[in-house]
Amino acid sequence: MRRFYFHARDGIFYAELIDPKTGRKLTARSTGATDRDLIVGNFAKTGPSSELFLDFLDRIWVIDHSPFLSEKLRYGHSVTRRHALEQAGVVRRYWDRKEWASIQLVDVSQAELKVHLLRLRSEGLAPATLNKGLAAVGAPLVMR
Repeated sequence: MRRFYFHARDGIFYAELIDPKTGRKLTARSTGATDRDLIVGNFAKTGPSSELFLDFLDRIWVIDHSPFLSEKLRYGHSVTRRHALEQAGVVRRYWDRKEWASIQLVDVSQAELKVHLLRLRSEGLAPATLNKGLAAVGAPLVMR
């Protein structure tokens, strides 16, 4: 079953989420994008295709095992254990869901991240919380 559909309205693309319990479309939400290619562009076009998205997220905020954090340190950024633990907690709370269990890292697109955040918003999360959730996965995906 599809998790979302896209359609354009007045030049802006909208995502219609699918309720996983009922299979019905929810209210359409604006992606804010006018170019569909920007929505469906894939963050991770290269890399090991067999790695699962959740496996990537499990290791990305572990100080001694994360290539992302190692690179941040090489560039002179300070990364504390507390910050890494907080970010790992954000990942567990907002990204470690059944819907991501079988998705490979190379298949994670910007569109799917947006749809997931819109779903979290519909569950009542505040915009600032959504920003924290996106930052916890967005920066590691871009640096990848």
